[in-house]
Parts: sequence; C-alpha cells; structure tokens
Amino acid sequence: MNGSTRRMVVIILFIVAGASAVIYRLVNLQLVADEEILSTHEDIFGGVEQLQPVRGQILDRNGGILAATDYQYLISAAPNQIVNLRETATMLSTILVTSTHSLLPMLDPPPLESGRPVLYQVVEPRVTEQVALQIEEAIDQGSITGINVEPVPVRYYPETEVMSHLLGWVDHEMNGSSGIEGYYDDELSGEPVTVWQFPFLFGQWETPRPHHGASVVLSIDRSIQIVADNILRDALVQYQAESGSIIVMDPKTFGILAMASYPAFDPNRFYDQDADLMVNPVVSERFEPGSIHKVLTMAAAVDSGKVNPGTTYEDLGMVEVGGIPIMNWDRAAHGTTDMVTVLAKSLNVGAATVASWMGRETFYNYQRAFGIDDYTGIDVTAEVDGWLKLPGDSYWSEAELGTNSFGQGLAVTPLQELVAITAIANDGKIMQPYVVSEIRDGDRVHRREPTVLAQPISKQTADTVTWMMEEALQRETSATVIPGYSLAGKTGTAQIASGGVYHATDVICTFVGFLPVDDPQIIALVKIDKPQISTDLRWGSTTAAPTFVELMKQLVVLLDIPPDDARSLNEFALAQDGNQ
Repeated sequence: MNGSTRRMVVIILFIVAGASAVIYRLVNLQLVADEEILSTHEDIFGGVEQLQPVRGQILDRNGGILAATDYQYLISAAPNQIVNLRETATMLSTILVTSTHSLLPMLDPPPLESGRPVLYQVVEPRVTEQVALQIEEAIDQGSITGINVEPVPVRYYPETEVMSHLLGWVDHEMNGSSGIEGYYDDELSGEPVTVWQFPFLFGQWETPRPHHGASVVLSIDRSIQIVADNILRDALVQYQAESGSIIVMDPKTFGILAMASYPAFDPNRFYDQDADLMVNPVVSERFEPGSIHKVLTMAAAVDSGKVNPGTTYEDLGMVEVGGIPIMNWDRAAHGTTDMVTVLAKSLNVGAATVASWMGRETFYNYQRAFGIDDYTGIDVTAEVDGWLKLPGDSYWSEAELGTNSFGQGLAVTPLQELVAITAIANDGKIMQPYVVSEIRDGDRVHRREPTVLAQPISKQTADTVTWMMEEALQRETSATVIPGYSLAGKTGTAQIASGGVYHATDVICTFVGFLPVDDPQIIALVKIDKPQISTDLRWGSTTAAPTFVELMKQLVVLLDIPPDDARSLNEFALAQDGNQ
C-alpha cells in the first residue's frame, strides 16, 4: 500500500468515526432527552411513535364475527393553538351538544403548578364517527382551531349479551379481561412496533408495521348459541327462576357448540355493568349436581362389575350409610328394584346401596377418574376445580359415600359434570373440552386436534349405561319424548346448601342428555336455578327436561341430524349397495 492510499484510508476512517459519533449522539439524545428538548427540536431529531396493532377478531365456527375492533374518537385541544377561543368553544359546544361554559375551562386552562402552559387537554374521550366527522369538517373550514380528532380503538360485540360470559370483555387499554378475550389475550393483542424517526439525517423511510393480533375461530355455532340463549331466557321466565345455564357440546370432540347463561351483561358497556353478572357460572361457580350424578355412580358400579342392569336390591325406603339415614325423594319404599329403575325413579336409596357395594376405594377412584375433583382445562379464564372430600381428608365420614352417590356433599361446575357424563356418550372416553378450534395468525393457521384425556370406563360399560339411561326415560319421563329420535338422559333436582343446612324450598333443576342413542351427535346440560313456581312442579322433570326437549327439537333441524328411522334406512341402503 503506497503513501497516497494510506492517507485515503485514514481520511475515510476519520469520516466514518465522525459520522458514527454524530449518529450516536443523536440517538443518545433521542433516547434520554426530556420531553421539552424533543418537542423543541422535533424537526431535527424526529420523534418516537409506537404503532399499535389491531386486535384480532373472534369468529364462530362458520366465520360469523362475534368480536371485532371498531373505532371511536378522542377530541383533544392544544390551547396555545386556539386562535379565537369564544368562537371555537361555541362551535364545538354545538357539535358536542354541551354548553360553551363547560368547554371554556378545557380550552383555556390555567397554567400548571410549574408555571408552564398546558399544551394538551382532553375535551371528550369518546365520540362517534359522525360527531368526529362534523368536528373535522369545522376544522377544515377554519371554524375551529387548536382542536384535534384522534381515532381510539374499541372492542365491539355485535350480539351484545349473547355469549357475553364466554367471550369476556376488553378494557379501555384493549386488554382482555375475561373469557376468550382474557385467555387468548396474547394471541389476540398482537405486538406494537416502535418507530424512531431521524428526518434530519436520513429523511423518511418505509414505516415498519406492527404485528396485528391473530383471529380465533371458536367451536361455537352462532345459530345454536342464539337458540340456546332464547330458550334459556324463556324457561327462566316460565318457571320464575333466578338464573340458569345451557351448555351444548359435540360428544365426539368435546368442542363447545353453545354456552349460555343468564342473567348476562353487555360487554360493549363493561365499565357500567354489575361485576357479579360478569362471572361465568358455567366454569366459575360450583353447585351440588344432585340426581344427574347417579349415572356416574351407576357407570362406576357397572364398570367395576358390582352390578348389571338386572341386578336387584330390596328398597325399604331408607338405608343407613355411615350411621346417617338416607331416604328416597318420595319417602316411599319400592320393594325389589333393579338398576334401571334406580335411574328411572331416581332412587337415592338405590344409589347409596350401589355405592356401599362398591366400597369407598372403588367409588372414589371412579369419581376422580371422571375428573370430579379437578379442572377440565377449558380454554376460558377463571375456571375453578371441583370439590370432593376423599377418605382420609378432614371432615370426611362414611356418610359421604352415601350422599355423594346421588350428587350431594360434593360440588362441581356445570361444565365439569357435563364433561364427566359425556364419557358415557363417547365410548367411555373423556376428551379435552375446548372453545377455540383454530387460530389464524397471518398466513399461519393453528388447528386444534381432539385430545383424549382419560378413559374412566370401558366402551362396553358406556354402551350398557347408555341403554339404561334410554330405558329409564322411556319408563318414567314422558316429558322427554322427541318424536323420531332416541334419547339417553337423566333428570336432577338438587337441594341448595346454605350455612351448613339445605334450604327448605329452593332447588336447582337439571337435565343432561344426548342423541341419537346409537351414534350420539349432540349432548347438552340444562340448569335452572331456584324456580319459584308451585312447589309441586319444582323438579328437573317438570322444568329442565321440557327445556331440554325444546332445545333438541330445534337443534336436530339446525344440525341436520336425521331421525332414527331415516338413519336406519340409509344404513340399510348402504349395506345393500356394498353387497352388490
């Protein structure tokens, strides 16, 4: 390298070093300079801007929008830029439908304690697009000065109260706070991007984009949800009930098709709703399930080999378990009784007898296998686990074996009970229940695969208990006839414990069932809390069961489930084709 070349290299190195120092100094100023320096020299140093992502949509399984991002508008003032204070206040008050007097202190505020003038003042935090357009037009015409219109993202729920507990809500900062919005907040939120601008050095370049939030697709069917919601509300009025819930699920995948609870709330107005109404009772509130739990006791007894459908016992109207007398709901003795009749007549004595035959270890092993004392793992916020005292726990006694057999002395959420019973409709298998079936993040799509969690009973047991449930309904509950369809189900009427004793008249009425029996396509649980109609009618068979039937009559049409006869004919035709 000759001397001339060396000198050229040295000069270039000095230039690069000098430029680097200038850039470093500018960046350092950009990072640490106070707001006054940045605002004073913004034309030289540029500014810092955080670009916010758009929150992803929540869609039903058919693509219908259940939650989306809309925009309202924030109206602000720069008092030092207002040319004609009185004229601006008068025009703005007309558009905002307020008084000039109330606007003047915001448009001409007193200095801060430091003596510095107020440079930014919020006038109205939320206005509609129509109002914002009127203000922007007045600004363009010069009628208003020093006023700014800024778009503000807000969450919009087109179905208002429908699915409110399931969807949850989003606060003013666009943070998901419950339900799907809370559980999938990270996916829905996306990621903002910070833009550092140095126009003095580099001019402008292409602005990077934030990573917008993913959209989530639910297993929920909007049409089924609306049907469930309407039927539930009508039932609560008809039976003068305090509250209630309906869950509809696909028994093959455990995907939730509808989750309705009432009273509900409007997530569009989360800020002025009753906080108690915003709790999702399907996953966050326990109750004693009562007689619907007898099908789990019977399934455990059949699976363990202690009974079969024809097994009998002598029903004397009372049995003692752990020193505590247990009586049938009708206070009657039914004599020689088989296991189907135990379900048909919902006999507490029969359930307690069967639990005693199994013994504590077998009975509670099956309860735990059904997940009664656990979480379901559903993908919504605030799920609570079940409550079940076990042998060896404090306060457990042998009497618990008797009362637990018919769903008292233990507590579950409606979803936990439905998930456990659905094992009977799904060849004995418990799947992971879910409400989000797909996440769409740009070009990437993440689909949920159905997952088996446990198999508390065999397929043979599931088939046997299904037949028992169907036969029991045909024997005793005429209110559960759905013309053309076979149905397996169970009623429940549970007393409500309060202060260590059961309420004298208040009850929770339930019905759980699935159809068609030979190939279950749909299962649902109906829960009606504290009906206030005639005491003689406060039973699961007279409240929850008719509600379930009305629900199923509409859902078999919506889901295009053929009646039993049509299905048999189709299967016969396919078999004939295969033999040709």
